[in-house]
Amino acid sequence: MAAVDLRGHTHDPRIVATPVPAVPHLGVHLVLDNSSSHKTALLQRWLLRHPRLELHFTPTYGSWINQVERWFADLTQHQLRRGTHRSIRALEDAIRLHVKVHNEDPRPFVWK
Repeated sequence: MAAVDLRGHTHDPRIVATPVPAVPHLGVHLVLDNSSSHKTALLQRWLLRHPRLELHFTPTYGSWINQVERWFADLTQHQLRRGTHRSIRALEDAIRLHVKVHNEDPRPFVWK
C-alpha cells in the first residue's frame, strides 16, 4: 500500500500508476479523496488506456475518514518511517506489529 499527499499539485497520471508494476497480474484499486483534481479529463483518458487501475473515491462529506487518515498517519510516523523494510514481507510484518501493539493497549485519539 502506498500513500502520497498531492494536495495543491496538478496530478500526473504516472503517479497513479506507481503500484502497477509490482503486481503485473492483478488489478490495482486506488482510494483517493474526493478532490476534483482526481477527475480531470486528462486522468480519465489515461485511465481508459490502463484498465487494470480502478479508482475509488471517499465520500464527499465523510468526516469519519479523518479518523482513518489519522490512524495511517500514526502508522507511518511510528512504524514505517523509522524502519528499513528490505522486502514486502518485512513491511507487512512491521504493519502487523503496529496493529498488534496498538490493539493491546487501545486508547481513544484526542483531537486537538
